[in-house]
Parts: sequence; structure tokens; C-alpha cells
Amino acid sequence: MTEPDEELRGALRDLIPDYTGPVDPVPQIVARVRRRRTRRRTLLAIGGSAVVAVLALLAPVLLLPPGAGGGLPAASPGGSAPAAPAPTDDVGPPPPEPPVYPVATGTVRSVRWAIGSVRISAGARRCLRSGAPIFAADTACFDGWTTGAPVTWASEPVTGGGVTVTWIGGVSPGPAVRIRLTDGTSRTLPAVRTATDPTARFFGVVVEGTVEVRDVTVLDASGRPLGAAVTDPGLPCRPSPSVGCTETVPDGTPAPASTGTRAPGSAGTPGGRPAVAEAGAPVGSGG
Repeated sequence: MTEPDEELRGALRDLIPDYTGPVDPVPQIVARVRRRRTRRRTLLAIGGSAVVAVLALLAPVLLLPPGAGGGLPAASPGGSAPAAPAPTDDVGPPPPEPPVYPVATGTVRSVRWAIGSVRISAGARRCLRSGAPIFAADTACFDGWTTGAPVTWASEPVTGGGVTVTWIGGVSPGPAVRIRLTDGTSRTLPAVRTATDPTARFFGVVVEGTVEVRDVTVLDASGRPLGAAVTDPGLPCRPSPSVGCTETVPDGTPAPASTGTRAPGSAGTPGGRPAVAEAGAPVGSGG
């Protein structure tokens, strides 16, 4: 403190009773700094103790393998779940349609129809598919037929565009068949081999109206019968959408007067005709 300041303080002490002069701020600052340091050390000590306690509680859980209940705790039912993957329309391309090989074509009331052979799956590998622009496609399979067995067939009436027809198709061991209908008429048809099956010969026809098959006779290349007429259609079957034949359904073929001939291993249904299910697009018309 300078001499003028000391003289001023002395003069003020004489004029103002109990005057002590300004308080020195240094001790107050030092005391305040010490209090702050003490408070900080206390808070650090408390926080460190809390961290140690939490780690002591979580250590057994974190050290265990996930299969034994270790790892981080799972989210509670009320907690937020992981985000679900976004939906996508990309399910891959549809499987290609199996090839259909032409067997027969024709017209009914100026409407062109076609019948072709097709292998749908391992459980429906010997099938016929019929169709026309105004009819739904129908399919029957003949996987129960074996080489050398008698003829087997299916017939099914279908309606479309105000026109009703009956399609008849089957598998023959010979190069031709003669189909006799209950109305007294008959049709002689070729039975052709296709790439669908190396041994089966396929035949088919579409007839106007609702007709019933009386019997089918296998013919040789000269048109001579190869055995007696067959009155039992056998057991053609209905293919399922994805696998193969699943069931047979009663047929409209009239019950035979005699026992007739049956394919080995087949069991007929009284007056039964297997239903032919709709399966895929109509066969394209051929020449």
C-alpha cells in the first residue's frame, strides 16, 4: 500500500468511527477455490463407487456365453423390438409352363380345338390336355398305364360360349383306336407317340354334345383289332396343382355288360369316369 493510501485511510479512520478499510479479497478467493476442489473430489468419489457397483452386478452376465444366458439382456415385451425387414415383391420368376406336344386338332361349330400330351410333374408324367378358345383347359393323366397294358381313357363334357362338347382322350398300346359311343356312332383315331413319353401312344377327339363311351378297341396299322373291345376306362386321374395325380372321380361311362379287360394293377369304379381337372392354358391349335 502506498503512502497516500495510508494517509487517506488514517484520515477516514478519524472521521468515521469503527472504520477498518476495505477487506482483503485474497483470503476469500482462496477459501472459495478450496471448497470447489473439495466438492469435486467428493462427487468423483461417489461416481466412481457407483460405476464399480454396476460393473460388479453385470460382470457375471457379461462373462457367460450367450447359450448359457449370457450377453446383454433381451428387450422387455414392452420395449422396442428390432425393426422388421421391409417387405418385397421380388419372389422370383414363376416356373416355366411344361411343353405340350400336339396329339389331335379339329373344329366343332367352327371353333378350333386341340389336344396335346404334357408332363406336369414326376407324379403326373403321362397326361393329355385339351382346350379351345371358348372352353376351359382340361387335363387327365394316365400314370397307371404300363407298357403292354390295355387301352385306358377319360372323357369329360365341357361347356363354353353356349356350346357343349365332350372331349375323349387316352393312351393306347397300338397305333390306332376305335371308339364306340352309346348313341351308336364310332370314331377311329390315330394313337401317336410324342416326346412326353417314350412308350405311350396318345389319342384324343372332341365331339359335339354330351356323349358317353361304350368301348374302345385297339387297332393295328392296317385297322385290324388287337384284342377285344375294352369297356373299362381304367383309372385316369386328376393332377393336383403342384404335385401330380391325387384322386379319381366317378365317370359317366355306362357300366359294362361284361367284365371287360382291365389294366394290370388297376381297380375300376362302378360306372366311373375320372374327373378331368382344369389345369393351365388351352393347347394351341395345330395344323
